[in-house]
Amino acid sequence: MPITHAFTSAKSDGADATLVQPGDWNAAHLTDPASSIVAAAAIANTETVVTSITMPLNTIAEGTTFRAVAYGRLTSGGTPGSSIFRVRIGTTTLTGNIPATLTILNGTSKTNAPFRVEALVTVRTSGTDGAAIGEIDATEGVAVLAFGVVSEISAVSATVVVDTTATKRVELTYISGNSGTTATFEVAAIEIVKP
Repeated sequence: MPITHAFTSAKSDGADATLVQPGDWNAAHLTDPASSIVAAAAIANTETVVTSITMPLNTIAEGTTFRAVAYGRLTSGGTPGSSIFRVRIGTTTLTGNIPATLTILNGTSKTNAPFRVEALVTVRTSGTDGAAIGEIDATEGVAVLAFGVVSEISAVSATVVVDTTATKRVELTYISGNSGTTATFEVAAIEIVKP
């Protein structure tokens, strides 16, 4: 999201490039990080990152809320396994604590059954022993049920520790629990909805 200033500076930049210049005020500014996938990713029985963002050190504050959304299609065989969606917050990929998780028993013999997943994770306290909590909701197309239910919501009731003073990766991950079952994610994104 671009920033629009109420005014701009008409002054020319000075000769010393090490100083903040009037042109710096007029320049485009970086905003909150966001992520998305650019190619479909079929994921089976190995936990895999669907999409992620990296938060620089000391940029996660109390009240910061992350929203992850993904749309995809599930294909399963005679032994479907379970769809496990997680939001992870850690220092490296596929590490760290899990403030939100949802496990759903997949439907048997489904082909390209559509689904949508949305997760919200809020940082309740900041610092080296900060805390975060989240929820995940999975909804599927009624015509071809991927999971056998129309909607499933996680029931997380406890916070997890998140060191907000360090650089962190916030990841939406998936694992099917069975090599014969895959979820193909066509679009997915993570954004900050409350800085």
